[in-house]
Amino acid sequence: MSELTHYSELEVEETASADNIRKAYRKLVLKYHPDRSRDASTTDRFVRIAEAYRVLSDPDRRSEYDAALRYRRERIRMAQEHGAKPRTSTTPRERTTARTIDHAHLTANVTQAAVLFSQGQFDHAARIAETVLRHDPRMAMAHAILADIARARQDLQGALRHYSLALQSEPENAVFARRYEEVLRLTARSGRYGDVVVGPSPAPLWAAALATALILVYVATARDRPFLPNFSIISTWTFGLLVMLFADGIAVGAALSVSGSVDRLSGTLETSAGGPSLAAIISILAVGNFWLAGAVYIGIGLWRKAFGFSMSRVMTIVAILAAGFSVAAYFSYGISWSETLLWSGNVLYVGLLCGWTVADAFR
Repeated sequence: MSELTHYSELEVEETASADNIRKAYRKLVLKYHPDRSRDASTTDRFVRIAEAYRVLSDPDRRSEYDAALRYRRERIRMAQEHGAKPRTSTTPRERTTARTIDHAHLTANVTQAAVLFSQGQFDHAARIAETVLRHDPRMAMAHAILADIARARQDLQGALRHYSLALQSEPENAVFARRYEEVLRLTARSGRYGDVVVGPSPAPLWAAALATALILVYVATARDRPFLPNFSIISTWTFGLLVMLFADGIAVGAALSVSGSVDRLSGTLETSAGGPSLAAIISILAVGNFWLAGAVYIGIGLWRKAFGFSMSRVMTIVAILAAGFSVAAYFSYGISWSETLLWSGNVLYVGLLCGWTVADAFR
């Protein structure tokens, strides 16, 4: 049986140049990328390939690895010459070194999974996190990543389970504790068979719907003058329309939060690793152009199965409100319905985030 090394994982000679190692890595990534196969063994091979490249692409790490490889081979050769059975790690120091290297390997994979999750590659991130947990079930961040994915998909029972396991491994981690408590508050009650049932409160939603109806009537009947007639993209907008868009966004955002129809904003925009989520990137884009952000969100969601229940509801509601305001503008005294349709989503979205943030403080 041939020796398994980082070089054999990349299918290169031990004398290979840095350029040859890079080319081999790119070739193997295209072949074994988990997005191209659902086979678990493919994911395991991809993780090993990534770790091999991480070591061999760095001159210092490669030098240390080569030295360790020569040492191991020399020990095996000497043992064979004396007729003894080859051993790998028998001394406490060797066992400690092996555990350290293995932990560093798993930590690098967890970091990769966290980055993939923030990019919206939910399935890929989940497969790597699950692979890590098969090697070490106590890796807290791997559990937290799986919890974040479950939370984004409204699998609150799965999120609670993985946040709980993460806390068991790192009981002093304040981020894990906070996110566990947040999901716990979202679970209104348990079903007959122990499954989590979420029941939004309809009263805040009805109040927001009534406020929206009154605001649309105002927009359709008011006879205000444009306040930026020389600004071409919203030349017909009135100050009243701008205020009503922002106010309606606040009302709807607060209603969604208070009713429990969406997750907490912090849980939607941040990951357990502390980085921005896909929803945060979409939100930044939506401030500049809501419809473009919506198209990007739908595209990534369909491509990578990265739809989150909170962002999906928010994007849908803002789109409906923008359409409603454009209809009201059509019947108004002089507001352009097309300008309203194109740009009202931006203001509505910013207002919704503000209302969501304020209401979260009282949840």
